[in-house]
Amino acid sequence: MKLSVPERLHLMGLLPKEGDFITLKAIRQSREMLSFNEDAEEFGLKQEDGRITWAKDEERDIDLPPRALPVIVEALVALDKEKRLSDEHVTLYEKFVGE
Repeated sequence: MKLSVPERLHLMGLLPKEGDFITLKAIRQSREMLSFNEDAEEFGLKQEDGRITWAKDEERDIDLPPRALPVIVEALVALDKEKRLSDEHVTLYEKFVGE
């Protein structure tokens, strides 16, 4: 799935910190795939005063583990039901849940 820099950052924040063993393995893999280990310099990522900024915002194809997809959908749907979705979640909601 193609994800932009802010989508990757917001998605990492949505991933749960607890769950069953298999789900947690998928979440760990997802965090690694969403992270910016090798392409941080290319995007011009910087962290200053607790804020992350980037110079280039380009979508990249991120191959998330299939086991993580329902977890992401569940988190987004829960935020929607609780009316806690923010503007930053809109494109993620469209990509993972639909309109």
